[in-house]
Parts: sequence; structure tokens; C-alpha cells
Amino acid sequence: MILATDRGMNSRLRTPVAAGRWLTLLLLAGFVGVLLRTAWMQDDAYITMRTVHNLCAGDGLTWNVGERVQTNMHPGWVFVLAIPYALIGNAWVAALVTGGVLATLAFAMAMAAVPGAAARVFAAVVLVLSCAFVDYSTSGLENPLTYVLLLLLARVYLQALSRAPGAGSQLAMAACSAALMLGRYDTLLLCALPLAHVVLRCGWRARTIAALALGFSPLLAWLLFATFYYGTPIPTPAAAKVLGLDFPRGELLQRGLAYLGDSWSRDPITLAVLGVAVFVAFVRRRAGDRCLVASAAIYVAYTVWVGGCFMSGRFFAAPLLLAVFVLTREAVGRWPWWLATTAAMAMTIAAGATTLTAGREYHTTGIPAHGVTDCRAFYFQFTGWWSNRRLSPADLGELEPAERARPPLLVWSAVGYDGFRSGARCHVVDNQALCEPLLARLPGWDPTNWRVGHVGRHCPDGYLATLATGEQRIVDPAVAEYWRTLRLMTRAPLFDPERLAALLPFAFGAREHLLRDYVRRQYRNEARPVVELAALADSAPPGTVWHDPRVRQFDTPLRVRIGRLVHAPRIELGVDANDAYDVVLTRGGAPVVRLTIDPDAVSSEAGIAARRLTVPSEVAAGGYDEMIVAGRGGDGLWAMAHVRLGG
Repeated sequence: MILATDRGMNSRLRTPVAAGRWLTLLLLAGFVGVLLRTAWMQDDAYITMRTVHNLCAGDGLTWNVGERVQTNMHPGWVFVLAIPYALIGNAWVAALVTGGVLATLAFAMAMAAVPGAAARVFAAVVLVLSCAFVDYSTSGLENPLTYVLLLLLARVYLQALSRAPGAGSQLAMAACSAALMLGRYDTLLLCALPLAHVVLRCGWRARTIAALALGFSPLLAWLLFATFYYGTPIPTPAAAKVLGLDFPRGELLQRGLAYLGDSWSRDPITLAVLGVAVFVAFVRRRAGDRCLVASAAIYVAYTVWVGGCFMSGRFFAAPLLLAVFVLTREAVGRWPWWLATTAAMAMTIAAGATTLTAGREYHTTGIPAHGVTDCRAFYFQFTGWWSNRRLSPADLGELEPAERARPPLLVWSAVGYDGFRSGARCHVVDNQALCEPLLARLPGWDPTNWRVGHVGRHCPDGYLATLATGEQRIVDPAVAEYWRTLRLMTRAPLFDPERLAALLPFAFGAREHLLRDYVRRQYRNEARPVVELAALADSAPPGTVWHDPRVRQFDTPLRVRIGRLVHAPRIELGVDANDAYDVVLTRGGAPVVRLTIDPDAVSSEAGIAARRLTVPSEVAAGGYDEMIVAGRGGDGLWAMAHVRLGG
């Protein structure tokens, strides 16, 4: 009789457990299905994949071979991607598979942390409907690695609070924090409060210092290595996007608020759940949950403070995951109505959730005025796993064949996919400075005209010619002196005695005053070049290379001042032959006509060639006194040898 009763009790106990497992598997299968439909790759991910390729090819942690530059803020993600890339040999497949596996693992971890079937469904619904969470699970960016490490940190943190204070908790928290920061540096803001809470709870003793030092040793080791290897621990994207913008804080805040508003309009469930989590955590007054939610709120505030991002919702995905983690702990037991309220909100929004409704034709071509873009819609048509118009796996994930090799030097403003495809032979200059060691240390050249994450820099006069020839051609003496030291850091052998002697002073900013002096004196004036027509009278012979001293190079629109009203019906320009140009004629400062050298009319011949333009008769009759020449397309190495006005 007792045995029969025991069997009945065990059966009743096993039934909910089995049902819970089947529910978890069902939710997990649904999430995987959503990932397969939405999988895509962001252009910026190819910046990382170029470094991964060079690492696997034996060329070190470089972006341009032979130049040590840290072009990412996620060194851990680089090493994670290197393993599948070495095995698969295709960047697109490696990135999508790695991101998908880690995102699925994070989803499973989130389900495992939820106490109860109803809360588990709630968590799954929110995560699946969140564009921020789903879109950046397979974008090739580091988000899925952050998801896994963040959930691990949250679990370790709450376990530390439930145990007696000890050095073991501090060690575990420090190790999780270090791993999270290696996955992306600015996640420091997500782990700082929980770590500080555990440390203060345990007390500040000698064992605390030892535990923190041991836990953070991988991160400290990497930062020391980066300082030695690159000459600085600061990645170029951090310098270019955050530290070196030199724009008014009010302008950055305005862009950051626009980023917040864009997320609310495109993906309201993400910010709504974040807001609910903040309210619930502070009403319930659980120290652990408050700390986690406060970390999420600080990360959102930091994102707004630095101007946001051009990728809609990307930096709200990790805070959302923390919010779901907290809500599913709070929205059970005495607070079931929080679960009901938030789940109803999620289901209401579901009808318009693009994670579920977007099909194989999902795309957009426009960029809103505020500069924030639905990047999955923008790139899915080309890189989406399920897209009808996707490029072939070879085109998406392999270098261009040798017979289609690019020129040895290129200047681009979108260097991800094209930079990766160009291969090791090509030195790519990123004029938005995410991958450029000198330009990343200069501010945006036009504070009145920029887009978040896309801030153009001016190449100091002679810099491109220096890169092309290997000779010192930089015009400004302060920049030339700085470049000599920077070249030591990034290109000289690691143990070169001169490099070692200059390493620590350079890492601590001993040479930065040279660039500050150049920016103060010359930079923005130089970025708005003006040349008199008389100075362009002499012509270099046809075929002269673009970096010849007789040729004028420019990377921002070049104003050619005529000095008087002229009525010439024809204009001859001696320009680099493999580029396209726009020529705007002005009268009294007002544009009167725009003439073009179209890409399909550009010859493949090398060097300077004459290009002739016909001025419309009504414009010639009225006259013009200035022309503005801007490069468009080509290799970005824009150059002009002469301008002639014809009768």
C-alpha cells in the first residue's frame, strides 16, 4: 500500500517536470525557427572578420596586413569566431552559425532560469518579439556572446547573494565580469554594480584583492598585451566614436534621444519591458534585482549620453535580457498580475512584430533624417539566410579571387564587406576612422554634417601619398612627427629598441599634443581646401600617378576659385582617371549647375587623364566664378592636376 502511494506521488511529481521540459523544448524550437527566418549579417561584422581572417592566415591581429591596429571593442568575440572560421573558411557561414548557436544557448539559459511555465512563456514571447534581441542574435556582431556571459554573470551574482560572504563569490564575479568585458569593453557598465555589491558585502580584505586580481587576470593580461602589441589599449572604434568626436554634448544627447525614440517607434516592447522591470524591481525592494535593473538602466543612459548608434536597438538588447531575467523572478507568486499585464502588452504588439511578420522580401533602402536605421532590413536582402535576393555564400564569405584583386591602396567610408573582400594585398583606409590609427585620433571634420557612427575624417595633406609610397609626404610638421612615432608602434618589429623606448610614453599620451596643435591650427581649414585657378594652370603629363607632387590630392570637396565671372562653355579637368566626380559651378556663392563624370564614363586607365565637360548655354551666358569638385566613387584616391576653361 505504501509502495503504491509512493509510485503515485512520484508520477504526479514527474508529470509537471516532464511538461516543463516539453514546454522548454517547444519554446526553444520556436526561437530557432525565428532565428533561421531572420538570420543576416551586418556590414560592420566584416571588419571583425577581416581581422579574424588575418589571424587565421598567420598575419597576426591586424586589419591591414603589416599594421597592428585594434579595430574592434570585442577581442573575445574575435577569438571565438576564429575557431569556426578556421574550420569552415567562410566568414558569412562562420559568423551566422556561431551567433545562432550562442543566441540559442542564451535563450535556453533564460528559459532554465525561469521558475514556472507561465513565466517561461512570458520570457519567450518578449524575447522573440523584441527586434533588438532577435536582430542582433545573428548579425555577426558580439551580441550573442554578451547574452550568454551576461546571464552567467546574473546567475553567479544571485548565487553569491544567497550564500555566506566569501572570497569564492568575489572570484566568480570577477571572472564573469572579465569575460563579459572581453566580449565587449563597455559592458563594464552592466557588471560594475553587481560586482561592487558582492565585494562590499564580503568586505575589503587581502583575500578580496587576491580574488579580484585572479578573476580579472585574463582581462588585465589582454590590456597589457594590447598596449604592447598595438601601442595603446584603446581600440580605434572607441577613439573614433566616443573619445575623439569633439562635438558639443548637447548635440550628442540629441542624437542619443533620437536613438531612444527610434527604438520606441520600431520596437516598443523592448523599452516597455525595460521600464516595467525598473518599476517592479524598485517596488519589490530586492537588492539583487534592483542592482541588475539599475545596471541595465545605466547602460541605456550611457548609450544615450554618447549619442546612440546607427543600428536601431542594438544596445538595448542586453539590458532587455536583464530586465526579462528580473521580471520572471518577480512576476510570480505575489505578483502574478505583472506577468499578465506585460504578457498582454507583448501579445498586443505581436501583430506588428517584424521578427514574426517579415518575409523573404524584407528590405528597406532609405536612411531616416536622424540617421538610425533598421539595419536588418537594410542588409537582409543581400546577406539574409532566408532572403530571395541573397548573394552566394562564396560572395558573402570569401575573399575576391586573385584575378579580381583590388588596387594596393583604397579609401572608403564603408569598409566592412568591401574591406574584407579586398584581401590582404589591399591596404584600405577608412575615412570614418574605425580602422585607421591616425584618423581615429582626429575629430570629425564637419560638426554640422554627420551621422551617428559615420563621422568623416580628413586625411592630413600628404598622408595618403605617404601610405602609397612609403615615403614621408605629410605636409604638416606636427602630424609628420606624430606619424613617425605611430608608425613605430603599428609597423615596426615588436621588439625594435626604438619602439620599446617610445612605447610607454606613447601609450600614456606623450605625443598627443602634436595632434591637438594641428587640429587647433589647421585641421578644419585644411579639410575645406581652396585653390586658385591660376595654381592649376600647369598640367602633369597624361598617366601621371595620383600621388605625384605635381598633382593635388583631396578627400573633401575642393573649391577652385576663378576670381572673376567667366562664360566659358567648356571645362577640361585633369583628374585621376579611375574615379568619378561631381563638379558644381557657382555664381556669387550660389550653385547654378552640377556636372558629372559618371562612373560608367570613367576609364580604367591609370593615372591622370583629361575629362571634358560642356557647360549649359544658359549657365555660360550668366557666367560662373567658382567651381566645387567632389570625388564620387572609384578608389577614393581623388586627385586633380589641372583645370582649363575653353571657348
